Amino acid sequence: ELKGACASLVDVAAELQITDELLRLAGAAQQGDMARRAPVAAFEGNYRRIVEAINATLDAFLDPLEATQEALSELARLDLGAKVRGEFRGTYGELQGAINSTVTALRRALGKVATCAGRVSQSSAGLAQGGHDLAAAAAQQSATLTVISETIQIMAETTREAAEQAAGASREAGLSVEVAHHGARSMGE
Repeated sequence: ELKGACASLVDVAAELQITDELLRLAGAAQQGDMARRAPVAAFEGNYRRIVEAINATLDAFLDPLEATQEALSELARLDLGAKVRGEFRGTYGELQGAINSTVTALRRALGKVATCAGRVSQSSAGLAQGGHDLAAAAAQQSATLTVISETIQIMAETTREAAEQAAGASREAGLSVEVAHHGARSMGE
């Protein structure tokens, strides 16, 4: 019986050891420490297989998270060639596909934005040149209108002077006609 009692104590001690280790792993995972692993060498038999399976499960969980974090860090550095690398199945494969598709769509959208920005830049340059040409044409028309206005003023002054001279000539002609009539009357008498 003593042998059986000792075996039971050993089993209980092993159960307590694996329980404590699993609780430590669970606590670490809950705190975000996904890198912590149970020491496989500290266990034997089925307990060792359980610890190996739990460590492998944590690795299967951590690998896609690390790959995702790496891809998102590359994106944060504006590396549009970023993608989640690796071969993941199930939910992780779906997450990988969604992130990689999003990066591809983002790359395409930014390419379109760059193309549009180039077109806007070219249009702006064309508009600026058109504005410059319009301003030059307006300045030329203004100069032409100034010359025409000055010419009209000179013509108006010349016309006024000609009208005054014509009026003076008309008065002198009128006086000449009177003088001639007066001279003709004087001769006729």
